[in-house]
Amino acid sequence: MDKIKIYLPKKVAEIIDKDAEAFEFFKKDGMTFNKNALLTNLILNYGETYSRERQRFTGIALSALKGSNVRQDAIDELCERLAEAAYLRGDGGKFGATVSLKPTKQSESAIEYIENYLLAGRSLSEYFRAMISSYAALPQDRREAIIFKPQFDAISRAIAQGKRIFITTAGGRGRGFELAPYAVSSSKEELHLYVIGMRGAATTVRLSRITDVRVLESNAQFTQKQIETAEKMIKYGPQFFYGAEEREVCVRLTERGMEKFKKIYVHRPIPDRREGNTMWFNCSHIQLEQYFLRFGADAEILYPESMRKEMYAFHSAAAKIYE
Repeated sequence: MDKIKIYLPKKVAEIIDKDAEAFEFFKKDGMTFNKNALLTNLILNYGETYSRERQRFTGIALSALKGSNVRQDAIDELCERLAEAAYLRGDGGKFGATVSLKPTKQSESAIEYIENYLLAGRSLSEYFRAMISSYAALPQDRREAIIFKPQFDAISRAIAQGKRIFITTAGGRGRGFELAPYAVSSSKEELHLYVIGMRGAATTVRLSRITDVRVLESNAQFTQKQIETAEKMIKYGPQFFYGAEEREVCVRLTERGMEKFKKIYVHRPIPDRREGNTMWFNCSHIQLEQYFLRFGADAEILYPESMRKEMYAFHSAAAKIYE
């Protein structure tokens, strides 16, 4: 099958580029985006959902026009145009970018099915433009669930059935490990989905880095402490590791530090309580360190002493570079 050239609004094309990077779709050089691999997964995993959404939308339009004097073929064409327009967001309907979709052995049959049964007088390029635009309108974590649908569905099924799983990750060099999955949770910024599970201690794995999932027959069991840790990860941020002991952390901010806390929202921890410019946290120490390192002299760790020393060592080493 020949390549399919798809004209897109610039904003939609930028989201495809962003997702190729965020979900780590690269060619062998490790630098060039492999957008064709991303689009192949999109077509395979989003095709049915998009088709149902399109049918639902056109059904509403058909119902509204029922009994009118408009010819049926004109109604069908209008519904198709309305459905496409509903998914084309931004750029005023202008198509300032293009992507080329090269059919693969995986995607050829799906493309043939669309071409034979779903176009309704539109071209493949127009159909895929609307599909990609519909996908791009979703939050990033939902887009991640679409691109990695087989892994997401298998993990969700295991959680619902209370089963353990065996997973292989992109960085595992073909080696996998067994995990008792507790939940699939989004980061607070809705950027990525993480599988929270137990391998003795709490473990978190980003969905986009899981290449294969096998649901096992053995049951997943959790201690009360493991459940409490998993719930903390869901509340504060599933991307952060929790050690064996996560003691309460007290942080005192300057007035400038308080302004930073309001403005810097990425990975911002949730305080359990606050008195003036002093806050208390009960989340991952790694999260707190990574967040407050950006504050410099505008944030002081009052306790625990171990974290206070770590912050001191970090800032001292940085200061020596400038001496």
